[in-house]
Amino acid sequence: MGRPLGVAVLAIIASLIGLVEILRAFLTFGSPLADFLFSFHFPGAFAFPFYLIMGLIWLFIGYSFWEGAEIGLVLGIIMATLIAVIDYPVGTIFGGVVLLYLIVPKGVRHWFSKPGIRKWMEA
Repeated sequence: MGRPLGVAVLAIIASLIGLVEILRAFLTFGSPLADFLFSFHFPGAFAFPFYLIMGLIWLFIGYSFWEGAEIGLVLGIIMATLIAVIDYPVGTIFGGVVLLYLIVPKGVRHWFSKPGIRKWMEA
């Protein structure tokens, strides 16, 4: 069985979100005006590492979705839950849809349980 289309789309979206978060981290660090506009009024010293770490997490989630790593399923569920709780009302809808997609279809769960990836992660 190949990669489900929805997982491929989620992998691309997660990678794009990661790139945007990293870009936002460098924008908030470089300019006080960008810091004010893009960092929800956090000081740049706090916004830069927060957005950088979030961007790297999203890139890792995108990669693990693409490869079918089990950690991607776990991180995807955690991030979808966080988005559903924190980003009301739009994030609640999108987070809930992603959460249901990651949990319900058997093909998606099968994609994230490939034995080759499990062996790679244990090494």
